[in-house]
Amino acid sequence: MRRRVAAGSAAVLALAVGVSGCSDDTPPPPPKTTATASPSESSALDSPLAFAAKPVRIPLPSRMFQLRDGAAYLLDGKNALAAYDLATGARRWSAPLAGPPVRLGNTGPMIAEVDGKPTAFVTYRVDIVGSGTVPARTVLRVASFGLADGAPGWQSDVDDRGIPEDGSLGVDKVVAASSDHVVLSTDSYDTGVSGDFTAVLDARTGKVRWTKPAFQARALDGDVVAGMTSGADAHRVPSSTIGLAASDGSQVWAHEETKPAGNLINGPLGGGLLQVYPVGRRGDGPNGIVDIRTGREVIRLETGGGASVCRYDDESVVVCSQHLVSRTGTMVAYDTTSHERLWQVPGKDSGREAPKITAARRGVVYGSTSNGPLILDARTGQDRVTDLPFVPEVVVPGFGIDVEQREMTVHPAIG
Repeated sequence: MRRRVAAGSAAVLALAVGVSGCSDDTPPPPPKTTATASPSESSALDSPLAFAAKPVRIPLPSRMFQLRDGAAYLLDGKNALAAYDLATGARRWSAPLAGPPVRLGNTGPMIAEVDGKPTAFVTYRVDIVGSGTVPARTVLRVASFGLADGAPGWQSDVDDRGIPEDGSLGVDKVVAASSDHVVLSTDSYDTGVSGDFTAVLDARTGKVRWTKPAFQARALDGDVVAGMTSGADAHRVPSSTIGLAASDGSQVWAHEETKPAGNLINGPLGGGLLQVYPVGRRGDGPNGIVDIRTGREVIRLETGGGASVCRYDDESVVVCSQHLVSRTGTMVAYDTTSHERLWQVPGKDSGREAPKITAARRGVVYGSTSNGPLILDARTGQDRVTDLPFVPEVVVPGFGIDVEQREMTVHPAIG
């Protein structure tokens, strides 16, 4: 089995939405979360098959969060990073952000273990007052916090003229982190096509390793940062998915005329994999999944052209579903070691309805059909549970989570 997990997901299911932009049909709306679970949780109803109908509710001002060790880590709307207990909804601790931040609407933490210590990283914009001949400017501040109690670690400012202007729809996010690297990117949706910027920092010291305008990072695996090129001529020259060395920013590989699926808000697919969709001359072709370290396309999705949503079960299976307005839905599963197709719904001789996937976790797939929420076996595609009380968007040991407007609803696992 393939057990290599993308950095920034810390032995986790990283909820990533693979929604391509190459179809006029409207794909399912993506959840805006990333989930993490530590190895110590592996025995606590690791792949839940039943959930309590009554949830615990936790406020979610930032719309992006991390899950680990039975807690949710998020920016609480009061210029602070906070930890909430998933079982009770009570706040465990709150750590103020120095700044103050310009805004916190579209950012959230990323968790990684640094020298064995679970650490949260967060980035946000801070206005620096001008002085003398030095003009006022905005920097991207990156801060680290101990996960146990929110104790502050290092703090570093990315002060670069390539940082795009801020916008009300813009996203500034720590995309991924590992024991060696912290990767942040921006996407200023409403300030033009040059709104992408990436910086990589040393995870132990906060020292800026390199910066790159017109590049949006999406994932990290080992020493390779995968993302997409952009720029002022993006409307004329098709973007490419490329891999850069995390140590110095040099290009390692290129996957021409493709873009990473989803958007910056979504987390990485996981398993050292990145979902891409074709652009330019290849725009009508199928989505693919590439190996982050090599850039090699290892899976060509058989869901057809258009938008696909993919989930990695944090073990050995990637499951993708496609439900476009003008077509019958399809769900396909692939083995992440052999890269061969495991099953497909509907099959050649099957009258089954293809579910819409929302989550996957160690051998099980969560989603829904017109009959309601259900769970499938990730290796066989067979129905396992057909009476769930809700459709979980994120699943970690002991809990299933739905994301509603301005709050998360946490359903404890009961089986």
